[in-house]
Amino acid sequence: MACKLFYRLYDQMKKDNFSKHFARGFRGINKLICHLPIEQKDFVKSLKFDLAHTAKKLFPDKSISDLSQITGISRGTLSDYLDEQAPEEIVSKEAVLLNQLWLNRDKNNSIPLKGDFSYFSIAKNILTSSYSPSAALSTLIELKAVKLSDLDEDNISVIIIQNYLNIAIKEKYELYINQIGVTIEKLCDTVIYNIDHEDQNYQLRYFSSQVPLTSQHEAHKKLKSLANETLMPLVRKCVDQFEKDVPEGTYPEIGFSMFEYRDYVKSK
Repeated sequence: MACKLFYRLYDQMKKDNFSKHFARGFRGINKLICHLPIEQKDFVKSLKFDLAHTAKKLFPDKSISDLSQITGISRGTLSDYLDEQAPEEIVSKEAVLLNQLWLNRDKNNSIPLKGDFSYFSIAKNILTSSYSPSAALSTLIELKAVKLSDLDEDNISVIIIQNYLNIAIKEKYELYINQIGVTIEKLCDTVIYNIDHEDQNYQLRYFSSQVPLTSQHEAHKKLKSLANETLMPLVRKCVDQFEKDVPEGTYPEIGFSMFEYRDYVKSK
């Protein structure tokens, strides 16, 4: 995925500050980690694992020492990654917490919010000092894994709606997470192609920061109409005329992606 771009760009920019140039990309990934139910340590481990395997695939004739220099991963760790299968998924703290709540629920699928044996007492034993029980509860509520009862403030219970957090995450995020992976990989492949061929015509763009918020909804509707009714039909017609009657996946993909780029501003 994005790993292929990292060390290709490094060769292009090693006289400059790589992190400075790529900071906006880092900020985008950091927003995903903060906004989606992604375990940071799981993400970092997967990134390093994929970096090692991607480097080996791109440069099969290079030695472990050379690959270590390219990736910044020590030779021993790099060798271990190359000998391993993909890392196992790390279970999130929310999933562990939800499982314990489920195991200790009453006949009404609920557990007291506060008290000697309650949501807070269980959460404090599972969560770290940097992740408060209140924050975890907000996440579980947002994922529709639990809800709070409507009792008075001293008798509120946590009612468990579903006991498998991966179901809740799948329902809320699966489509977007899949899109993120595909989009990042295709974008990086296109950028690398542009660098290798010194061709800038594969990334046409037009942005504006001068459209008032009061007009953005109308602009969004017109952009969507333009893409769906005019541009995409022309793109499909163009690509279809070159297709051969062969199975899907026979050749490398070629195509065109269009996004309506919007700054993300979290609602207050």
